[in-house]
Formats: sequence, structure tokens, C-alpha cells
Amino acid sequence: MNNTIKKNQHFVPQFYLKYFSLYNEKTSIGLYNIPSAKFIPSAPIKSQSAQKFFYGKDGKVEEWLSDVENNMAPIFSNIISNQKLPEWSSAIHLKLIHFLIVLDLRNPVHKNEIEKGFELFKEKLNRHNVDNSDSDIQKAFDSIDNDQLFNESLLEATSSIPYLIDLNFKLIRNTTSIPFIISDNPMVNYNQFLEHRNWKHSSHNGYGAIGRQIYFPLNHEYLIAFYDSGIYKIGNKKEKIVTIDSENEIHQLNILQYLNCNQNLYFNQLASRDYIQNLVQEAEKYIKANKPYSKVVPILDKSTGNLKKNEEIITIGSSDAKINLTIAKIKMHSKSKGIKFDNHVVQLRPKVKQHIEVNGR
Repeated sequence: MNNTIKKNQHFVPQFYLKYFSLYNEKTSIGLYNIPSAKFIPSAPIKSQSAQKFFYGKDGKVEEWLSDVENNMAPIFSNIISNQKLPEWSSAIHLKLIHFLIVLDLRNPVHKNEIEKGFELFKEKLNRHNVDNSDSDIQKAFDSIDNDQLFNESLLEATSSIPYLIDLNFKLIRNTTSIPFIISDNPMVNYNQFLEHRNWKHSSHNGYGAIGRQIYFPLNHEYLIAFYDSGIYKIGNKKEKIVTIDSENEIHQLNILQYLNCNQNLYFNQLASRDYIQNLVQEAEKYIKANKPYSKVVPILDKSTGNLKKNEEIITIGSSDAKINLTIAKIKMHSKSKGIKFDNHVVQLRPKVKQHIEVNGR
């Protein structure tokens, strides 16, 4: 395929947005645009979360994503209709994890992280290596095609499944009058454990990070929570569906959608103008997630105890959502308080460590 006729390319699938449509009629959705601070009670779904030729004009990635979505649509329908999640480690579980990784990677927020991250890295490199403008590493970074890198990361998403497959998951039911809302970046990454431990050496939300959580709404009533079962418990052991009846707790999960978003919030008719505007006003006191950053870390010479001269590590990352999330039925095991960190920048879950030891990545 040399060219695609699909100019309007979505980064959040339309089939998913339809679960939040007004009165479940599948064509329109409530919208709040953050840059313009504009509440739009009804907007067409077909024009949401899409950009012209977002994945390029050859149609390769767009066609591949269409297949991924066609495979996932009936799985979503089945989960919502039966209020039942797939068996752990089943083929459907693997497809669900793959879909979420793709959803995470295909978003403009992620694309911007790649571009800004490399810009920040090159800026730091130039600042600390003024005389090495023609170095091999500088030439290598200058030759990187960010669009190609972005698309390749999507097509290779299966390689990231082992970093999330160990997470447990439960269905959360919202029984309050406040609906779950979503954004144009609806897969929310969080880490209560590293937030409580005040971990500052790397992002809290690497796929393999200890304490990893994912909050992903399915519609206004149901949400899937993925979590590190070595750190957390959600509800009691036998509960397959965990009910939340606290408006404040649902509100906190909705605030995370705002912090994670690119530009737009989406919702059905149950979210009033006043509620959305109050949500935005409260959420603005927190730091937005996914803001790229870079920093220079000195290297310690273990033999002398001194910092090495002319040697540093330049790291790139992005900001984490931190709101001191407090939900009564999501608790940390008491044993998690005694977990000691190793000397690595990224703290990994045990099964992820095993995977890396065996496979090298």
C-alpha cells in the first residue's frame, strides 16, 4: 500500500469513545477542551482524538491499528456486558495488555515525549560537550527520525507485554452519581507506592516498576484497575468486582484523567458542566503528568568515593501524576513498608527482573 485514503487517523479508537457517548447513542460525546476552557455538551465522535495523517500516508500503521481494534472491540463488549474480566494469562488477557500498551504508545502525549525527550537530551549533550559537535553520538542523534521511531514503537508493542503481564487486575464498579470520565489519553499510569516512598531517581511509571498501577475506564460505570499484587490489595481476595460508593474517590480517579490528558476530556450526559468545570479547577493545583524532562547525574567512583571527572549520565524522563490518591478499597500490604530499594535507578518488580535476567531485556 503506497497511500491511504484514511486522512483522519485516530489515536483513541472510536469504538472505545462510543462507550462514553451521550445516552449511549454512539455518535456524539460530551467534550471539555482544556486550552480554550470550553465545555461542549455534544461533539461528534468521528472527529475526536484524531489528526491528519498522524501515522503517515503509507497506511501501514493505520491498517495494523485497525486490525488491533477489530480484535479488541468484541472483547470490550463482552467484558462490559458480562461484568467479567478474562482469566489471568489467557489469550484474551494478553490481547488486552497488548491493546493497552498500543493505546499508551500511540498517543500524541507519548509522541511528544519522544520528540521533546530527544531535544532535551541533545541540548544537555551540547551544553556539556561544547567541543564535540561533530562527535559520533551527536551525529547519531541528529540522524534519528522521530516519526519513524514512534511508528516502530507501536509495531513492536508485543515486546513490552512481559513487563505488564504479571500485574493483577480487577473490575471496579462506580455506584455513585458521578460518572467515570476519560480523556484523549485514557490509560492512566499511577504508583501510590513510589509516591509514598518519595522516590525521586526515575519515573514512577515504567512498565516494570515496582508498585505499578493502571486505571482504565471502560464506560461511565466500570473501570479496570491493574496493580502490583506484591504491593497492593484491592477489595477482598474473592471479590471479582469491587464497588466504590464514594463520590470523592471517583472524583480522584477523574482528576487523574485530567492530569494525564493532552487537550480534551470526554464524558456522557451524567457529567454536568458544573462538575467538569469544578474538576478542572481542582485538578489544576497538581502538576500535569507526562511532561518531559532531562537531568545530568554525576557518576561516583566506587574505588575512591569521589565523583568522576568529565563523566556524567544524562537521563530523560517525564513527570508523574501525584495526588496522594486515597481509595479505601485499594490498600498497600503492611509488608510493603519493609521493602528495601537496591542501588538501581529503576526499581523493578521481581517477575520483571526474572524476565530481564533470562531474556536480556
